Amino acid sequence: MTAPPPDPSHGRPGTTEPTERPPMTSGRFVDIVVSVPLWIGLTLGSLVLGAVSPLLIMVGDGCVGEPDDPLVCEAGGSLLLFGGIGLLWLLLLAGVLFSAFRMVRAAGAGRPLWPWPFAGAGIGALGVVLLGVVLAVVVS
Repeated sequence: MTAPPPDPSHGRPGTTEPTERPPMTSGRFVDIVVSVPLWIGLTLGSLVLGAVSPLLIMVGDGCVGEPDDPLVCEAGGSLLLFGGIGLLWLLLLAGVLFSAFRMVRAAGAGRPLWPWPFAGAGIGALGVVLLGVVLAVVVS
């Protein structure tokens, strides 16, 4: 018993030679030209938002030791604020990396790239909304 010869069709029925990638069409070129700047904008926007977010710590500057001070003046409130900023950073990073990974996968499969920067921006927007909720809780 010997092993059968390797299949040159790579499992594709009706072919005897491996298929080559088709040449790039003008639509595919436009997809790449539009998607890459969108992803670069997502990355730069996430970097700016992540760099500016620690300035939110200044919401605690009004703490004077009064009984009606907001939650941010207590240890638990400060921890909640720092956790919200950390969650924002995590979701911004996840959005950038997720969209980059999906763009590479879509390019290899010949699918459109342009939706993935928007998906990454949606993940980052979720982080902004969650940080807004945290801020609403700690300053009230």
